[in-house]
Amino acid sequence: MESIDLIEDIILGDQFKIPEKEKEKVLLKIFKEQLKKNEINPNLKSMYKKNRLDISKISKLEEIPFIPVNMFKEFDLSICEKEQIIRILNSSATTTGKPSKVYLDKATSVRQSQALISTLKSFLGIKRRPMLIIDSKEVNGRGGVLNARGAAIRGVSSFASKIDYVMDKRK
Repeated sequence: MESIDLIEDIILGDQFKIPEKEKEKVLLKIFKEQLKKNEINPNLKSMYKKNRLDISKISKLEEIPFIPVNMFKEFDLSICEKEQIIRILNSSATTTGKPSKVYLDKATSVRQSQALISTLKSFLGIKRRPMLIIDSKEVNGRGGVLNARGAAIRGVSSFASKIDYVMDKRK
């Protein structure tokens, strides 16, 4: 089975009912394929080389190296063509003043939304309810760059029948 199909099975399925060992086996296959694809990015390829990462020898999820957070701040870690990028997610940059950047293409953006909905509906159900957001509407502005707060609000807004922002500016 293709890793795209495996991703869809996990995202759209009831992932909380998949036995842990089975889920780990599927995730390991997906992650190893992704690690190979990541090598098109020279910064990630360099990190793998410095860590002497041999993807073919990885047999457990725990053996997959974490990407240091500073790499997201200092380097372009995109693995798709620039014209495929539909959004850039930025962290708040609270600690260093420099945001981490995550580049999203359309497929990744859709999967991210599907995964959030699939996960949250297990807890919240499918009935939409009024939602109170303790932030301002401006944080959820339209455009290609979105901060972490805006991304979170957009993600959970699909569960809302109505949204009120308590920190909106009065007109």
